[in-house]
Amino acid sequence: AGIITFLAMGLAYVFMGIYPIGGYTGMTVDMHFQYAPLLSKLRDMLLSGSSPYYTFEVGLGTSFLPLFGYYLASPLNLLLVLFPPDLLAEGIFVITLLKNVLCAAAFALCVQYVYRRRSVLTVIAAMMYAMSMYVLAYSWCVMWLDVLIALPLVIMAFEHLMRTGKYLPYVLTLGYALYVNYYIAFMLCLFLVLYYAVFHLREKRTGRQGSKSLLRFCLGSLLAGGVAAFLVIPVYLSLGATSASGGSLPDLKADFNFFDLFGRHLYDTIPTIRSSKPPNLPNIFSGLLSFVALPVFATMKAIPLRRRLTYLGLAGALGLSFVFNQPNLIFHGLHAPNDLPFRFSFLYCFVIVLIAYEVLLRIDKLETRSLGIAGAGLFAYLIIEEKFGGDVYDFEQIWVSALFIGLYLLVLAVLSKRKMVPRAGYMLLLLLVTVELTLNAGSVLKTLNGNEHFTSHSNYVDNDDTRANRAAVALAQETGKAELDTDFFRMDLGHMPGSSGRTCVDTALYNYRGITTFASSNSYNATSFMGGLGYAVNGVNSYLYRNYNPATDSLLGIRYVICDPANDLDSDYLSFIGEVTEGASTRYVYCNPYALPVGYRVDGTIRSYTSDYYNPAKSINNLYAAMTGIYDPVLIPQQITAEENTPAGTVTITETSRFNFAPAAAGSTAQFTVPVDRDGTYLMFVDCRAAKGIKLSCTDRRGNAISKDPSTNEPFFYNADLNAGDTVEFSLTADSSASGNILVLRLDEAVFDGAMDRLRADGLTVTDSGSSWIQGDINASADGVVFTSIPYDAGWSAKIDGETVEVFGVDTAKMSAEDIQNRPNDGAMLAFEVTKGPHTIELSFRPQGLTIGVVITLLSAAALVWITLLTGKRKNMIAGTPLAQFLDTEDVAGKYERSIPLTEEDPGFGEEMVVLGLVR
Repeated sequence: AGIITFLAMGLAYVFMGIYPIGGYTGMTVDMHFQYAPLLSKLRDMLLSGSSPYYTFEVGLGTSFLPLFGYYLASPLNLLLVLFPPDLLAEGIFVITLLKNVLCAAAFALCVQYVYRRRSVLTVIAAMMYAMSMYVLAYSWCVMWLDVLIALPLVIMAFEHLMRTGKYLPYVLTLGYALYVNYYIAFMLCLFLVLYYAVFHLREKRTGRQGSKSLLRFCLGSLLAGGVAAFLVIPVYLSLGATSASGGSLPDLKADFNFFDLFGRHLYDTIPTIRSSKPPNLPNIFSGLLSFVALPVFATMKAIPLRRRLTYLGLAGALGLSFVFNQPNLIFHGLHAPNDLPFRFSFLYCFVIVLIAYEVLLRIDKLETRSLGIAGAGLFAYLIIEEKFGGDVYDFEQIWVSALFIGLYLLVLAVLSKRKMVPRAGYMLLLLLVTVELTLNAGSVLKTLNGNEHFTSHSNYVDNDDTRANRAAVALAQETGKAELDTDFFRMDLGHMPGSSGRTCVDTALYNYRGITTFASSNSYNATSFMGGLGYAVNGVNSYLYRNYNPATDSLLGIRYVICDPANDLDSDYLSFIGEVTEGASTRYVYCNPYALPVGYRVDGTIRSYTSDYYNPAKSINNLYAAMTGIYDPVLIPQQITAEENTPAGTVTITETSRFNFAPAAAGSTAQFTVPVDRDGTYLMFVDCRAAKGIKLSCTDRRGNAISKDPSTNEPFFYNADLNAGDTVEFSLTADSSASGNILVLRLDEAVFDGAMDRLRADGLTVTDSGSSWIQGDINASADGVVFTSIPYDAGWSAKIDGETVEVFGVDTAKMSAEDIQNRPNDGAMLAFEVTKGPHTIELSFRPQGLTIGVVITLLSAAALVWITLLTGKRKNMIAGTPLAQFLDTEDVAGKYERSIPLTEEDPGFGEEMVVLGLVR
């Protein structure tokens, strides 16, 4: 099953144009911007032996265990050490393809154990599972695939536990799933509750049998959670600080028509990636044979009615969970996903393939009536869909689906009538399924490339741009070590659109301490704090370094800035260090001499500081005032002007920077101007998320024309040196009423210099540091608070002169009153109080909950060993036991030459093949 899946998926990728056959990698969307850089960081940590607790090379710093638990825990990632940095994308592709193969192999292993059959039919079912639309559409979320591999193994181990009472396989497989990706494994755990209900109901059981099986299920599941607690508990506690924490159920409603779900079983459906784009329906295609098998299974008398009802009920429950918002949200942990909807749909794929396998095992018992009903129903559906479905499915999708459905029904009918040698018929089915799945995979990958775009090999890390970035980072690191006598300092790459920045986690890709980050485990408070300072944020879990801002970069310790010639910074507040050239790519390296150390004493009023997410000028001025006690603004806003009534619509200016625009028609454009009152450095910022488009233009002090297209979704500061009398112009296009802020801010040099001198005088001198600790000296000129440019995490501890002090987070703007009461020390940035005088500071990080998690894991492992030894001593209760206790009576009569499924009771049963021998 694995080998044929490998060949089929390989052909599909060749059709797409995978490198080196073509120019594409297997990376798209977040794999390019997020997952691959983090995998690169893991590779670097494996080779360097860095601490797995914390890293300063993902954003401003973050706990590493949540990153590891969500993105990086797969054992297959160890293979990355075999690939050089320039082949990072190819290493990830190999791992992805191996996971496709292992999905098939795991499913084949599962059904062979559960149904005691080894045949071509097993390969067919395994391929349908491993090449489902879920795998094709979401395979670039490579960390999710490990749980898809684990799912069949967990089900196999569950059946083994129910039959034999032996816990070890179930505990280890489920514990592994929780370890390898807690997020998707959470969905698997919910599924297991449903699957246990199916197990309990699919056969008639006594109350004693039911209570015994329930005890086994609960105990085994608890032990599995306990075995993985060393990772799950620290991750769970860390997630409390993310945007995904909390949540409640909305009023019950249907998100889409249940009838629309049937079309997602058809050939070459458009994969759903974006929640905001059609079709926004689950990715559940698992081969048309599984679609054919559903109505056949429902009407097949050879399968006990009880069994049919329970398995169809399971598929129906999952289907309704797609349709209704409440169960959908529950499966996602009460947090609506940002794109990639219906992330639990792999469970539905597993169930319908399992149903298809039950039908295939009983081909010789198929009735013409069942096939006729299935064929009539499916073709009637296709006719209705073509007639009334609008433009959802095109000619190819409808008629290719009809062709394969007809072929499958024909082969099943021939085999049921024994008109063909079974093995030959099975091989024909395998050929049809392989052709269908391979063609579908190739077409879907092409569609994905057209809609989302797979990254080309030459546009990722194996190019001059990346080599130039690496060289520039190396130059900045060498310069910093020589100038500062420490290796703890920060830098970043300018991430202007089309500039030198490659990903949203360049800090991980190029191994430097900076700002840029994008990860689901990021602190929500820190993200909001950075947004309040005017950095580009998505409002959820990312903040990116786009452009130099002396006022904020200096506070956060950005010592070096790297840019390309097209986006040259050339600011009065930067000093040029040098340039590096690799092939056709050149990078400039600048030093920001105003950059403060990682920690410095500020006034105690910092405790009450709160940022303003929608007004960075206010946030920055208030922050400087809270730090220094000086209330002269460091950023001085310039008055915006606009003609109030124009053919384009009505414009109203309120205060200095606030505007309202009521367009006369969709696509109308309003013009704004901001006159500059004196020479200086100016920061420009536009925040209007309702705008359709924004343009900024001006001429800098050196006569260079500046033209930018500010983002409407992630606004950030632009920096330019301007002359008195210059004008900054903005044009804003909107389809409907739009309001926001247009900020042109002059940096007050005297206030800025005074603040920097004051804060630097009380700065922390780093004497030694590691990946999860910092040591340094500080000479505080007065009592106050040491503010650090490190995101707050409860895992941080601080010692002053060897004595532990309380740490807390600065800026609680995004926390509710209830959250502040429950977590009084929480906030955005790490800080602690200090008294006047010289002190030695020690900061160290240990993930919150790690100790208790390790203890629970050790206790669970000990309990598992004890239970394993206890259950292993049971004797096989075969002699004198009625054969019916072990065998599914519906499959026994007259079929002794076949491998026969065992019932689930089997109290002391050990070696199943002994029973099969007795049958023979």
